Amino acid sequence: MSDGWRKEYKFMRKNRLFLLAGLALTASAVAYTAMPKAEETGKQEPSYKVQKVASIQRINAPQREEGEGSTAYTAPFHFTPTEAQFNECLIIDANEDGKTWTYDSDGYFKSLYSYGKAADDWCMLPAIHLTPGPYKFFATFKTKTDVENFKICLGTAQTAEAMTRTLIQHESYCNQTDVTERVEITIDTEGDYYIGLYAYSAANKYYVWVKDVKLEAIDTTLPVTPEIKSIDFTGQTGTVTVKVPAQNYQGDEITGNVSLSVKVDGTDVEGSPFTCTPGEEKAIPMTLERGYHTVSAQATINVNGEDKVSEPTSETFRVTKLINIPMSVPVYIEPDEDDFSVMTIINNNESTPTWEFVENGGLNKDKTAVRYNYSYTADADDWCILPAINCDQAGLYEFSMMFGTKYSNECMEVVISDTPDVEAMAAATPIITINDECTSDEFVQKKGLFTTDAPKTVYVGLHATSPKSRSFLFVREMRVNKIDDLTPLAPQIGTISFDGFDGSIDVILPTKTMTNTDITVSEVSAKVTVSGEEYPIYKYVSGAPGATVNIPLTLSKGQHTVSAYAYYSKADGTELTSPEVEQTFTVTRPSSFQFTLPFVTHFSEEDVSDLTIIDNNNDGKTWVYDASGLKYAYHSSNQADDWAITLPIYFPDASKTYNISVDCKTASFAEAFDIFIGTSPEISAMTQCILDVPELKSSNTVNKTNDFTVPAAGRYYVGIHAKSAADRYNLFIQSLTIAQATSEDSPDMVNNLTAMPDQTGALSATVEFDMPLTKRSEQQLDPAEDLTATITTPAETKTVTGKPGAHISTTVAAVNGVNNITVSVANAAGSSEIVEVSARCGLDTPKAPKLTKADLSEDGLGVLLEWEPVTEGINGGVVNPSAMMYRVSEWDEDDQDWYAVEHLAGTSYEYRVSAGTPLDFVKLSLEAYNSTSTNSSRTSITALAGEPKTLDVEENFTGGQLDQPVTYILSTSTTAPTWSLELPGNVFEAAALEGGQKVLVGKTTANSGDSGIVLPIFATTNAEFGVTFTIDAYMTENTTPTMAVYARTFGTERQLVGNLERQSDGWATYSFALPADLLNRPWVEIMIYSNFIHGSADYALIKSYSVKANPDTGVEETLLGGVNVFGADGAILVTGAEGMNMTVADTTGKVTFSGKGAASMSIPAMAGVNIVNIDGKVYKVIVR
Repeated sequence: MSDGWRKEYKFMRKNRLFLLAGLALTASAVAYTAMPKAEETGKQEPSYKVQKVASIQRINAPQREEGEGSTAYTAPFHFTPTEAQFNECLIIDANEDGKTWTYDSDGYFKSLYSYGKAADDWCMLPAIHLTPGPYKFFATFKTKTDVENFKICLGTAQTAEAMTRTLIQHESYCNQTDVTERVEITIDTEGDYYIGLYAYSAANKYYVWVKDVKLEAIDTTLPVTPEIKSIDFTGQTGTVTVKVPAQNYQGDEITGNVSLSVKVDGTDVEGSPFTCTPGEEKAIPMTLERGYHTVSAQATINVNGEDKVSEPTSETFRVTKLINIPMSVPVYIEPDEDDFSVMTIINNNESTPTWEFVENGGLNKDKTAVRYNYSYTADADDWCILPAINCDQAGLYEFSMMFGTKYSNECMEVVISDTPDVEAMAAATPIITINDECTSDEFVQKKGLFTTDAPKTVYVGLHATSPKSRSFLFVREMRVNKIDDLTPLAPQIGTISFDGFDGSIDVILPTKTMTNTDITVSEVSAKVTVSGEEYPIYKYVSGAPGATVNIPLTLSKGQHTVSAYAYYSKADGTELTSPEVEQTFTVTRPSSFQFTLPFVTHFSEEDVSDLTIIDNNNDGKTWVYDASGLKYAYHSSNQADDWAITLPIYFPDASKTYNISVDCKTASFAEAFDIFIGTSPEISAMTQCILDVPELKSSNTVNKTNDFTVPAAGRYYVGIHAKSAADRYNLFIQSLTIAQATSEDSPDMVNNLTAMPDQTGALSATVEFDMPLTKRSEQQLDPAEDLTATITTPAETKTVTGKPGAHISTTVAAVNGVNNITVSVANAAGSSEIVEVSARCGLDTPKAPKLTKADLSEDGLGVLLEWEPVTEGINGGVVNPSAMMYRVSEWDEDDQDWYAVEHLAGTSYEYRVSAGTPLDFVKLSLEAYNSTSTNSSRTSITALAGEPKTLDVEENFTGGQLDQPVTYILSTSTTAPTWSLELPGNVFEAAALEGGQKVLVGKTTANSGDSGIVLPIFATTNAEFGVTFTIDAYMTENTTPTMAVYARTFGTERQLVGNLERQSDGWATYSFALPADLLNRPWVEIMIYSNFIHGSADYALIKSYSVKANPDTGVEETLLGGVNVFGADGAILVTGAEGMNMTVADTTGKVTFSGKGAASMSIPAMAGVNIVNIDGKVYKVIVR
């Protein structure tokens, strides 16, 4: 696999608060695990999709002030918020734009943005009654991807004017991660106070989120909070200085010693706690690992035998590797995060985002990069300036970097300056300029040279200049090297001369070095590269310094780029290479080109590119390409006066009559056009009208035709002239045919016409047909007569000769896409009618791959993908399956974008996460491609992969949240049950739980539907005495779906573990033993299956579940003869006893169960020792 094909892979894990399918696939794919078999459920094998769980809220209850008529809260105050708490707030949309503070279902206050107005919006929280004294205030906040302005204030009324105290304020702030900020305030006057959230970002920014707004009183007898005065590090060694408090919050001076506790990342530093004097500035030396650290400090004093501990203070800082600045040549910056920390980022247009460091990114997996992150609203004007570089000698230096983009054309430049500021950088001449270049997910090397006239310090500036709303721009592997002063200047691109597809390019070899000295060798060489639709053409030329070397070439029609660099060898054999120079040019048809009759065009995009378009009234409305053909779009006030003129057509005989035939239509209104011929592609030359259509009004295709003659044989241009009145609509010319008018003695049409595209995707087609046997009059043609067939494609006109009835097979050039190929036959009497066939040539876009397998790997750390080879195109065209490649990508939640992780030719792949990676969701996609421009749509899946959970695993939905990732699979889109966390009392009054506990609720609005809740995988490798799965579910007689528990592991189908049988209405606990073949496995997956047989009357309520390893009972061996017997909480679990006779008795001999065994069963039992008899074999089991 080429490294150039690798895209950025950014592996970032998130805690997501929703249900996703464990490996639920899109409609074009297959889920990795099956639902219960048809014979077990009576249902057909379902298809699967993903659904998100409904909003999940914490319930917090700030305390309101007690007393008659009081409505104010008191400290401690905490708004999460819940939706009910949000509804207590006053929202002020001061600019009346309808975009203001709203409630976010993830538990935030959320400020919305307006496209046209700056934000001016308040969210006023309810009253809090405060008494004089110190308080601590907390708030957690984040933004999206744009810079925002917001503040949090305190005031004595719910008005903007009363919000006089600013607690937290941020301007031009952008951080997509939650940040909690803490401030201390003092209240001087008792009364009701209000917290106000104020958003005032500029127009068309994004979102601000705020949550966990808290206000708590501080004990006034506590010492004031210590102050972190400084953090000074050189490399990994440094000093943190903390000022010890000298007073308490009442202002009383502290007497005696102060105990100062200092921690780094939660661990006491060496010597902590320190004994200090009040007001002392304590310097604490330390050595830390590279990365981010948080230092915290608390002071403790003793008052009358009681310890008084201050509020904590903390600060997060970064420890980097030792980077010597200025850096010495040679310089290499990969980069890592430490390197990025010493770069200077200047967001010159004050938009966001800007340059950033990316890890496991930069288009290549496991590679780092600096990346410009685009803005939707502002053109890039962002600088990333490297640290100072010491060029310790005068002369020539080279800067090189690896540059890459995603799918958009990007722009940037690199400059060298003596100072690291925008003014100096902007004044410098770029050494590298990149204009509208797209590397299509590859990294390419860029080089630039600069000179210094003396030893000096310089700065390298990377300047992103892409227009707004492009994509990402990546730079890595930055190098500065001293190079030989005799390096040659770049060659010059001289004359580029093409008349048609054949031509030449002149390359002028350099005579000077980069330091302006003469090149003294006798021969200089150059490598010349010419690119276009075909693979690059490489030419190696050489000559004396200053020589002009002419390179003959044959190129295709279209745009090409020629690039060249020079090189020569010094006497010691060292090869010196110049910078590269390039120039873009366009190859057109030759000046001698002319179409021959018959001429047929359907106005494809290629055909329209050959037309000369003249907007004669200069109103900006003229002929354009459209999928329906050539289109003229109306002007509201100007009459149409617009021309579309073809390339020349050769008319061989002035004595012949010719025919023009046009297919055309309109859109609702009457239109008008005429068609002229002339001897040059200019309006003044259009002197002979060959078709006049003064009015056309039909949304269906209409054919207009006319016979005409030409004044003399020769080349004529055909001009289509739009002349509709003002304020009409659209006129479409769908096809135009010009041919010699037929006669009774001219040949009949050809027979059995076919066209077969080249099966490798080359731009050609094989055309086959049979020459006619008869004339148009139906008389036989002379068998000895030579007939001439003219085959016309959008790329070529070709003639072949043959006798009547002869079978013709010939290969013709074609364009990429649909080619309308016409064939006519002529003899001395005239031409036949035209016969047409179409062929899609070139490579078609492949169909999306169809997954046949998507399963967890044996250790759970991977996802195994298999798919059918793609052999068909979306348009039925050629895809060349032997050259098909496949791209596997991963979705990056932060960037909201896909990044490739592998390119391969095979039809299977294992996506892996590293050992120890927490179990989490990953979204993968698969695409097929057979060239750089033909890419299928994506087949995507969402998978749960990572380190399997270790037992025990419990889920109680604490605080209305999911403690474990949960997935579910749905059977159909029309009867798909939905699941959410809800209050059970809202479903069944009798199911209500204390403390407002929420449960997982499944329901459907249809007449039926089934669903499997898939739980996170867990390892059973250390469950020596078995595993018990326990679930608490609510059961009713006619309003509960049938429920069962299934399990599986790698390489196995799901197997039934047990059914949830209703014994009575109400909450019930069910325990099941995991079958023995699922023990000692790297991972096991459990599914809770529900079949909503009563339709919308059914509700599935799950309060909790757990998966626990059974303890050693210390009684007897319990795994004998394939029968497993385990003691659980209040039950005995039995597997493998299907059809066997069973009894359970206590130690007094009282039988508590008698009956036939089952494959898996749970038998209620008293706590203590129980005696189990299974077909004469006795087991002693302890029930907890």
